[in-house]
Amino acid sequence: MPTYPPNRDVRIELIQDEQDLRENFACQYETFGQQTSNAFWLAMSPNADTDAGFEAGVKSGQNNFKKQSAHNGGHSWYLKAIAPDPETGKDTIAGIATWTENLHSRNPIPKEMNKERLEKLYPGNETEQRYVNQMFQSFLRRRGELVEEAGKEGRAVMVLDICVVRPRFQRRGIASELVKWGLRKAEELGQNGQAIECVTEASPMGKPVYVKLGFEAEGEVVYKVDEEFQNRKRSVDTVLRRPVGTKLVE
Repeated sequence: MPTYPPNRDVRIELIQDEQDLRENFACQYETFGQQTSNAFWLAMSPNADTDAGFEAGVKSGQNNFKKQSAHNGGHSWYLKAIAPDPETGKDTIAGIATWTENLHSRNPIPKEMNKERLEKLYPGNETEQRYVNQMFQSFLRRRGELVEEAGKEGRAVMVLDICVVRPRFQRRGIASELVKWGLRKAEELGQNGQAIECVTEASPMGKPVYVKLGFEAEGEVVYKVDEEFQNRKRSVDTVLRRPVGTKLVE
């Protein structure tokens, strides 16, 4: 698997071990949990601001990594961006991303969370389980439809499941390099150098990065939740698509 060096200071590599996955969750927490208070992420990572909640998030990420490695046949790529820490000068995991090549007949997008996962997130709390499952279903609904539609034509879709950069490393082009890695891979997976379609969901902060790299906004994620949850804060996320054959301009 190639490593694509974006510049002299930042390098993109595959995540290898459990310590990397601990840093993966730390990146998510610092950005989605603290900086932006992303409602969907917070619902999926309850109590991440406590030691127990943080450790639960780390363990969940490690379990997902093992499942993807075992069952997804090499079609998922967990990335880390390594850069000198502006505070210490030491190489640090500055950001992370996960890309997956989804073919509907092989690894379709899940339509809902399984009961075991819901119980781990919110033990014995049916109300919160119902809420987070509705958020999950809403967030992935369009992604699942696009992968299913492509599958009817025998096409796979390259999905950017998550991309996040720690606050102190932002505005250094690191997110762009994590995205470019996947776009190059989409070209490798296509025929005659024609990149396969790419799909993601973007926060307002991340959207400009994706648009600059050829993604097109389709519309906002519509969160469909029960009436009792209507007053809860919800994320503003946009579904983005990058058409088949779009060229990456370096």
